[in-house]
Amino acid sequence: MRFFADGAQLPALPQIAAGLRLIDRDFDIRGKELHRGVEHLGQIAVLHRTEDTFVDDVRMLLEQVDAVGGDAAPTVKDRLGRAQAAVAVQLLWGKRGTETTLDLLAPLWQWLFEHHDGLLQTDGEGFYDADKLLMELS
Repeated sequence: MRFFADGAQLPALPQIAAGLRLIDRDFDIRGKELHRGVEHLGQIAVLHRTEDTFVDDVRMLLEQVDAVGGDAAPTVKDRLGRAQAAVAVQLLWGKRGTETTLDLLAPLWQWLFEHHDGLLQTDGEGFYDADKLLMELS
C-alpha cells in the first residue's frame, strides 16, 4: 500500500509516528518497522520523487492506469504525476486476517489524508481519495 503525497510539506517518519501516537499510544515506528501494540504491521518507508524506487513505482502504476483506462484515469495520472513522495507500507499479515490487519492500519491512512494532499494506492484494489475509491485496478 502506498500513499502518494503532493504539495510542499512532505511526510517524514518521525512526523508520522508522532501523529499516530496522538491517535493511539500503541502506535510506534522503530527504524522502519510499524507496530501497533504487540502487532508488527510491516515495514514503512518514505520514498521521495528523486529515488529510483519511487520513479519505478509510479511508472508501473501509470502503466496499469493506462491499461485499465476509464473516466478516472486522467485524474489518477495527474495526481501521480504531482506526487512528491510516497509513504509505502509492506504489510506483514501474520496470523491476522486481511480485515483485521487493514483495520489496525487504517489510522495511518486517515492521518495522512488529514495532514497531506494525496492518493492511496492499494494492491489488488485501486486508488482512493480519502475513503472514496477513484479507480479500481485488479
